[in-house]
Amino acid sequence: MLAVVFDWLDKETWQAPFGGKPISAIYLMEPLVAEPWKPMIEFIDYTRKVHGVTRFVLVAGTSTDLSRPGMGVVWKHFLDTGVDHCVLRPSWFMGNEITQILLY
Repeated sequence: MLAVVFDWLDKETWQAPFGGKPISAIYLMEPLVAEPWKPMIEFIDYTRKVHGVTRFVLVAGTSTDLSRPGMGVVWKHFLDTGVDHCVLRPSWFMGNEITQILLY
């Protein structure tokens, strides 16, 4: 698998993940930048228009709310544009992944 440089704040790097190959779905996690929804929405629109991406999966916390800044703004953008999407809110089952199971 090829590794590429990608920076949410540098649009010149947004082409790199595609490498000339079609990608139909993108899995998104919140970048650690100020107002992360802004570059995310721009990237979503870019990938739809330029690369024909048709599906997005957004990882968001339980507190995500469509009416507040944060991943809810990205979620609302999906709803407003009608793009095929899924929002995962893993904080409800995260604890199960870190519990050690002992078998005797």
